[in-house]
Amino acid sequence: MADWVRELQPVLPRGLDEELTEVLKELIEAQEISVVCVERQQSAHSRWELAAVGTSGFIGNELAAMYESDHPFPNLNLTLLERKRVKCQEPGILTVDEIGRGNRAGGLNLFILWWIHKDLDYDFTKQHVRELFEQAHDVLVAYHVGHKVNQIIFEGWESVRDATLAVGFKEVIVFPERTAMRFPDAYSDQTLLVSRATRAECLGLPPGSIAARLFRFTSRYQPPICCFTSDEQFVLERALMGESNEEIAEVLERSEGWVKAQWGLIYGIMEDHGLIERHREGQRGSARRDDVLEYVANHPEELRPYAYA
Repeated sequence: MADWVRELQPVLPRGLDEELTEVLKELIEAQEISVVCVERQQSAHSRWELAAVGTSGFIGNELAAMYESDHPFPNLNLTLLERKRVKCQEPGILTVDEIGRGNRAGGLNLFILWWIHKDLDYDFTKQHVRELFEQAHDVLVAYHVGHKVNQIIFEGWESVRDATLAVGFKEVIVFPERTAMRFPDAYSDQTLLVSRATRAECLGLPPGSIAARLFRFTSRYQPPICCFTSDEQFVLERALMGESNEEIAEVLERSEGWVKAQWGLIYGIMEDHGLIERHREGQRGSARRDDVLEYVANHPEELRPYAYA
């Protein structure tokens, strides 16, 4: 993914692209930026290959309003990385704690940093390009439903304009090629379109659109009640993806016994809240696991950060 990002970056001072890529990795490891990957097969008998990668994060209201200010600038994605690199005090990507406070308070602004096709092909007359874009909607919803999302902002190339507007986004501003960035001697090397979807403006959209699916959840948002730890949330998320305890342990570099211990804590929490029945003699563990997964699948807010105090 880092290589793809480097290929798509505009003209930057020498060496800065590598430094910003390292910052991107740090933000991903800190879970302040989400990364989603889409795989596809060239044919029914070929291997699955990585076809597209998306990255996203949450930003504060001040940055979200920047595009309509007196001094808008392009490539906010790189500006966010630069602010993290130099450790400045200006607003940037929200931390996990800040995301939790946003879910508790007025809501969040979701910013899509990149959506990158491996072959850099964005010709929407081609079926596989359209299919990748549709898959992007599904993974974006899956990774962010459960948050109190008020708006989604996307700064993309002119080639994706029609496809973006067709799913509920509205054009905010267009940056022509060679617009100056917030870096010395740096500029955008192609036309960029900023589009946005807000909850207030998307109520009449078809229910299957990406914006409508996220905002429908926000409109009925309820605070989580289980207070799961980040470890418990991770185990639940991986289990929802169909992974076994052994596979989860491998991802976390923990023992399978540790994963089973997390399940014991999860069962206890949900029993205490009356969300699942207490264990009965002879009851299969898989049945209890299925009950838990059914609940969190219908209450994704339980898997997201939340400021309880």
